[in-house]
Amino acid sequence: MEVAGLTLAGGATFSCTYLLIRRILLSGFSHKISIDILCDLSLKIVSSLQAIASFTIGNIIATACQGNIMTDRHWLTNSYAVFALPYFVYDVVAMYEVHYHQYKEIQKKPLLFGIQHFLRRNKAMMIHHIVLPIIFYPAIILLRKGYGDFFVGIFYQIELAIPFIVFRGALAELNMKDTALYVISGLLMIVTFAITRVTVFPYLYWKYSIHANISFWEVPWNIPIKCNVGCLIILVLQVYWLAIMVKGAVRVFYKMYITRI
Repeated sequence: MEVAGLTLAGGATFSCTYLLIRRILLSGFSHKISIDILCDLSLKIVSSLQAIASFTIGNIIATACQGNIMTDRHWLTNSYAVFALPYFVYDVVAMYEVHYHQYKEIQKKPLLFGIQHFLRRNKAMMIHHIVLPIIFYPAIILLRKGYGDFFVGIFYQIELAIPFIVFRGALAELNMKDTALYVISGLLMIVTFAITRVTVFPYLYWKYSIHANISFWEVPWNIPIKCNVGCLIILVLQVYWLAIMVKGAVRVFYKMYITRI
């Protein structure tokens, strides 16, 4: 009953927040900005709010579980996983609304045509939104057997990079790519992404080495292989995305340099 209540509360929170923000933006800026951009900005704001909530809750959990990082428990660990699960469903529906307003040709077509059109153009995000909850939800709720709340708290905090990513995307949508704010937001995005998504893995191994009283280099041989494989897969993906961000930043700075010559 508690799980069902938290799940419904999460779905209602994300959906209602999006609808409220969208209504405010449409009532105030629809005469200046197209509806697809306003819907996308609403989507980005909700993503940022979810990321901030995840970071805050993760920080609370990790701070509370410093005594014994393997056995210390915090009630928010599982509760937030249940509460946040509907976010992935909400996000897909909200993304479809943005897509619907972006592509006029699907507005007079049957719903199934629009959905197929949407899925073809958002394959990577759909895979992300399906695979992530399928893997991590049971891992957090069932497979841990009550161990490692500290590590879950740390992983909740990797969402800190999201507000910087979506803010930069919002500036691009508002045709502000040539502003100093766009450049600064890009640099902050790279720094926060590198810290929260890449260096977090050495940090977790270091914390475990202290807990187990072994050297950092011995950690991979003293934890289950599934932990090493899982961390490696996630790390490779994060390094890949970080490389794309750095490449984009270099391109922006090179363009600025050429313009000034």
